[in-house]
Amino acid sequence: MKSAKKIMVAVCMMAAMMVVLCSCGGAKNDGVYVVQSLGGMDIQQLLDMYSGMGGDAENVPKSAEDIMTLEIKGSNFTLNSKMDSSQNQSGTCEISGETIKLTINGETASGTIKDGVVTITEGETSMTFKKK
Repeated sequence: MKSAKKIMVAVCMMAAMMVVLCSCGGAKNDGVYVVQSLGGMDIQQLLDMYSGMGGDAENVPKSAEDIMTLEIKGSNFTLNSKMDSSQNQSGTCEISGETIKLTINGETASGTIKDGVVTITEGETSMTFKKK
């Protein structure tokens, strides 16, 4: 009888862990995604824009990773910018099927996640990230 209770507790704990892991798509969606487009500009246009702004050569982005990355870990995410660390933000994410919701300080942005590509659309502005 005691072993049956232990098995039941173990099964319940595993079920609870599965719910937590699946809340943001689990390990399947975990990883670093690199910006591909931002506000209607593709990555080459963004790189050209930043290089045309002048400034220190050290601060001019040389790749998409220098502009922005999105890292998903479980039910959390972080937006990182190597160019401007004040733009770095963290929050929670929820993935259901091909829908993703990112929440920072109570504000939620929604989009899609499919085949290693995350697209977030807010009004007429969109951002696209591709899994590294």
